[in-house]
Amino acid sequence: MILNREALMATAERRMMLDKINPIALAYVSSSLMLFYFLSFTRSKWIMFEALLIVPILLLIVSLARSRGMLISTGIALAIYLLVLKGTRRIWTLAGLAIVGATVGLYANPEYIDHVTKALGRIDTESDMSTVGRVMAFQGAWEQFLTDPFLGRYAIELSTNYYPHNIYLESLMSVGLIGTVPFMIHFGMALRAAIGLIRERNASFTRVFVALLFVRDAIGAAGSGGLWSVSGYWITSFLVIVMWYGRRQDERLLHARLRRQAVHGWQG
Repeated sequence: MILNREALMATAERRMMLDKINPIALAYVSSSLMLFYFLSFTRSKWIMFEALLIVPILLLIVSLARSRGMLISTGIALAIYLLVLKGTRRIWTLAGLAIVGATVGLYANPEYIDHVTKALGRIDTESDMSTVGRVMAFQGAWEQFLTDPFLGRYAIELSTNYYPHNIYLESLMSVGLIGTVPFMIHFGMALRAAIGLIRERNASFTRVFVALLFVRDAIGAAGSGGLWSVSGYWITSFLVIVMWYGRRQDERLLHARLRRQAVHGWQG
């Protein structure tokens, strides 16, 4: 991004345009890195220095990318993270976010903040063509589901001839309730696992980071991407399930083994 800074600045008046990089994908990568530094900022002096050096560049990329889906999904994911934290961890995290927000407001270039506010302000179901197209696709996908609710019918939304940019509606539309019930069981297990990992007091950094990525991707997938293209959602959902339920199984096996040893010891 530093090497391509001139190309980035040349597109400052519209969405970032580079020949080989998709701006939405780049915005989500920047979001992932910022969440990483958000969780790990105080873990070492080196990470703190690294964050102070890299995060401003990430904020510049986010501003120029103008990805509304990334901004909304990341913001909601952080809000959910704060809500599910326990005790003083919530207070310290909220204080840290407030300090970061105040720092960005004081020292960031107002032009870049304006890019973000304008991008979010364009969300209008009547005048913004992107929003109008999404609403049309959502409605079309829902109507197609109602036409054949059990088995579904088409893999594309017929009014736009495209996927509906909502994986949950896409599942209902294409495979109906029969195919969507297993999908929602998977989603429910992953969400339960992610919340459990975030709330756990002694959870490792890796577990909390992956859980936060899943929450963000699950929200983002409701407004962008298709079932076949949201690889981040599938990877993080399976990871949190393995991390949470796999360890619970290990704990149950350990407790059962200890009980057997205690019984045998008492008998002996």
